[in-house]
Amino acid sequence: AALPAVAQPDEGAEDDDYPAFDEDDYDEAGDEDMDDKDVIILTDDNFETVIEKAQFVLVEFYAPWCGHCKQLAPEYAQAATEIKAYDDTIVIGKVCNYHNRAGMFR
Repeated sequence: AALPAVAQPDEGAEDDDYPAFDEDDYDEAGDEDMDDKDVIILTDDNFETVIEKAQFVLVEFYAPWCGHCKQLAPEYAQAATEIKAYDDTIVIGKVCNYHNRAGMFR
């Protein structure tokens, strides 16, 4: 039996779950109170090096407009600080999927 045709979204239409990202919509004002000094910012330039050198790595892949990601940020930062105090060889990092989407994971 043939599979039913899948409806294709209209060209330029937004997905209800993933609205188009506009950097002007991202409010960084709330980030000032958060101390994420122990979270390593991973980019195209340092991702492989950090992953290869560390025995254990926890990486958050986030989007700056994502509400769940914003809610996780202070808890993730606190976990990074506590884990670093426990064992500073464990790396806690994060990757911004919006800013690093071009070259990472080739």
